Amino acid sequence: FSASELKLQAERLGIAKIEANVKIGKMYFKSDTVVDPYSLVSLVQEQPGVFTLSAGNELKFNHGKIDVDERLEFVRNTLTLLKKAA
Repeated sequence: FSASELKLQAERLGIAKIEANVKIGKMYFKSDTVVDPYSLVSLVQEQPGVFTLSAGNELKFNHGKIDVDERLEFVRNTLTLLKKAA
């Protein structure tokens, strides 16, 4: 997956923006996201060392991926989890 493909996938889920640096990242949800909020809470509860919710519309994540391709893969996997929760 390329970054543009991930952006399209995120857009379909109602995610406005994704940021990811070498250690952490954020996903910003639109108000009309199709992702179930209860599923987001479950994701955070199941993986508290990886995911946290903040500001009502942000999912923060800790991934520790230095390589760009590994970061893209982490984001792709996260979007897949969120798609199942939509």
